Amino acid sequence: MHDDSTHAPGRYGSAAEHYRRGEHAQARADLAEMMRESTLLGKLSRFYFAMSSRLLGLQDLQAGRFEQAERRLRSAMELVGREAELTSYLASIYARGGRAEPCAIEAEKLVRAHPDRPDTWRKLAQAQWQSGRREEAYLTLCQAMRRVGEAACLLLQEGLFLAAEGKHRQARRFFERASETDSANADGHYYLALAAAAEGDVQAAARSFQRAFELRPTDCLCAYQLAIAARAAAESGFHIVLRLPEGSPRAASTEMRQLAQYVAREPDFAEAFLSLPPSDLDEELFHTLVGVLQVAIALHPRHADLHCCCAKALHRLGRASAALEHVAAALEINPGYVQAHILLGRLHAEAGRNEEALEHVRRAIAAGADWPDIHCFAADLLERCRRKQAAREHLERALELNANYAQAAERLRRLAA
Repeated sequence: MHDDSTHAPGRYGSAAEHYRRGEHAQARADLAEMMRESTLLGKLSRFYFAMSSRLLGLQDLQAGRFEQAERRLRSAMELVGREAELTSYLASIYARGGRAEPCAIEAEKLVRAHPDRPDTWRKLAQAQWQSGRREEAYLTLCQAMRRVGEAACLLLQEGLFLAAEGKHRQARRFFERASETDSANADGHYYLALAAAAEGDVQAAARSFQRAFELRPTDCLCAYQLAIAARAAAESGFHIVLRLPEGSPRAASTEMRQLAQYVAREPDFAEAFLSLPPSDLDEELFHTLVGVLQVAIALHPRHADLHCCCAKALHRLGRASAALEHVAAALEINPGYVQAHILLGRLHAEAGRNEEALEHVRRAIAAGADWPDIHCFAADLLERCRRKQAAREHLERALELNANYAQAAERLRRLAA
């Protein structure tokens, strides 16, 4: 089989350009082969292929092409799961070690410690239900509502218990009360839609799915079920007018934190991002990476690697001032950090501070960066400072390390001319 992996960066750049322009069918065509790869590039291709399918599906949904919308939204969901958000997707791939719900004993301790918090009662009821103590779970919710009132999360949980037992009409009443109590609770509207659909009330189901999707616009499953409900309603003779939300909210902080913990343990993840070819998606990708790294730094402020990676990502975004702050922090933690000295040298060079840049390049070489490309960088800085002999010495060292280094040989010939 012909290996065209060397063409992947070019295809990725083309796909990114189409995606940013809103040309989602063309983006899908470019991404189709790359998404099979196991690299970060392949994983990102898989995500943007799914997002292209999702956006095309939403266009179909808006235009009333419900069957086609279902196919495309199902395709997106099968590829990346329920959440159409980059941080959520990356967290689902990389973050590990999530905690399970506390057992019933721990949940009872929580209730005793925080008897006026509805969420602690809900956790206790869930733990009781999971351990097979269903009657106790119902009693816990009744006791909770006597104590703290009809909180939306408690009404929602009772509805879920009833739905699990096939009591859809009773469950629907609880979901209605939960939605009335907290109209911004997406889960309340979502489960109300499911209960309505289970009873065959397709018009109400479509209405509630639409409200849930307005509140949670990155939810692929909700969009998919909205397409199904809208088609069912239309086929039953109801006129459906959909108002689809625009934009997408930021990822949940819990997912950002999960991913940050992973990044703190596995710095290769950030380096893989930084090695991606430049593309029209850099703004989105590197803003995401910076956000994750900043959370990781807040959790581990003395990790020089995290500061250096954050500086590199900020540099990629063109935020030189913020990059300088993080690379300075990395060198304060580890004064002999080779990569930080090289990056600081590049930042100074880009700002025209050639002497400062040269000082950091020399420190990097002294600390172990005796590499051909770094000697070429030093030679470039020395040429700018009109010190040709010193530049020549660095180019000779680059060729001593790699006799086939064409760039160094060409520059050395130019200096000799």
